[in-house]
Amino acid sequence: MSAAWTFGKVLDKAGRNGVTRENIMHIARSMNFTDSPFLLPGIRVQTGGDNQFPVTQEALQTWQNGASPPGWVVDKNIISAR
Repeated sequence: MSAAWTFGKVLDKAGRNGVTRENIMHIARSMNFTDSPFLLPGIRVQTGGDNQFPVTQEALQTWQNGASPPGWVVDKNIISAR
């Protein structure tokens, strides 16, 4: 779903008349999205230059029974996955 959502953003950015292989590849190689509903808050989808890996960040989650309500709690520290 995350890959499909990202490709949808690329197509939206290309617009109706910009859907060519060259333009899609250009947009895919220069992505910078922070609003993916499929990634943890603060994680960005970013490509550009030599960086062709769209997701290079991660955050730890821990299960906390004592939280209200109990559940997964995301660590606020975003770390590089590279």
